[in-house]
Amino acid sequence: MGTDPGQLVGLPTPDSHAFFTHAREELDPTWPNEVTLRSIDNFYGYEPARYLPDITPTPLLIIVGREDGLTGGNLAASAYGTAAEPKKIVFLPGGHFAAYTGDGFTRASQASRDWFLEHLTR
Repeated sequence: MGTDPGQLVGLPTPDSHAFFTHAREELDPTWPNEVTLRSIDNFYGYEPARYLPDITPTPLLIIVGREDGLTGGNLAASAYGTAAEPKKIVFLPGGHFAAYTGDGFTRASQASRDWFLEHLTR
């Protein structure tokens, strides 16, 4: 997390900075907020959509923020389009971290609960 544009950070978006600043201040002031260079290298090479054929026909629920500037709502929508059924996509207002707090968390957790009840209790 940093505000210096020349500083190497793992998640270089304004909403990442805001979320992790809040997490440190409000949830755990002792949290070091550090990652290894290897983790950053792995993160930037992470392409979850390429695993979709491997999980078919496992039920797939994608929850994404409409304004996600980190992973991109358009990328999630494209991945969803290539996935096999059963599948569902839920768009939340807000960015990447919208599903983790407040109304976004309520909506994301309800959608997850409903999905799991439908697909795990058969």
